[in-house]
Amino acid sequence: MEELATIYEFLKKDLKPLFWNRFSKDNIFNCHITSAYSKCYEFNVLVNKENDISNSFFYSPALRGICEDVIVLKFFKKQTKLNSNKIIEHFMMIQLIDISDRQKEFFLKNNPQQIVFEYPNAGKVREENTNAIKEEWLKIGLNREKVFPSTSQMATDSGLVELYNYLYSATSDMVHFSPHVLMRAGWSKKDDEFLHEFSTKNFSKYYKLFNQFYGAYLFVLFNESFKKELKIPKAIVELVKQIKVIISDEYRWPELITFEEMNHPDAHKIKTINMIRKIKARIRGKN
Repeated sequence: MEELATIYEFLKKDLKPLFWNRFSKDNIFNCHITSAYSKCYEFNVLVNKENDISNSFFYSPALRGICEDVIVLKFFKKQTKLNSNKIIEHFMMIQLIDISDRQKEFFLKNNPQQIVFEYPNAGKVREENTNAIKEEWLKIGLNREKVFPSTSQMATDSGLVELYNYLYSATSDMVHFSPHVLMRAGWSKKDDEFLHEFSTKNFSKYYKLFNQFYGAYLFVLFNESFKKELKIPKAIVELVKQIKVIISDEYRWPELITFEEMNHPDAHKIKTINMIRKIKARIRGKN
């Protein structure tokens, strides 16, 4: 995995021009692709550059947003009947109004003297944008009552069900209340296996590798999915291929539940078997 940091550094010069895009009404969708691509790259630079791994856990939830970006943007790319620029614009307006309302309620109760932004004519603007976005969904037969499809539905329609079921769900656990995530932070010593010290640092090596591996996985997927929209040059394509080879050759991809955390007696043996099986697979591939 050490090679990844070097490749991301090589990519910096050629990628920088791709992170610029001109905003206009008919280019909103492409601007979102650019922004999400930039975020994905910067995440990978961070998790591969950071020497202090003790905070790795706190970077992991960012993978959820990157994963959802890929799913939603690929969904819109495939839906050629939709006006993606129009839908995203209307949805953004609805979001802003909803956030404004929630912000108002929070500050009225907790810090009432502070003046906060309130969207003018919020009710009317929300209704107009909601009706406009629902009319777009009718073009592809989606439920007109929904303002936006679920991430699960968009993953299905964009051919990313496995990504959603595995990585999106896993990173969601890191954001929401999860007994599994909380309890894996508790480690004990051999002399008293029931006395646990709880700290996210206990699992920091795992989260470091998790972030590096699946950050790279999503970066490759992003490049392959939006090569045309981003106008990715050949030099970047070749470096991304190298990243794909690196993660594909890893004999152990980070699991969501490990044999080690489950105190499986054959954890070390299984690790060795996985390594041997990967080596054999590589040999078969070369032959």
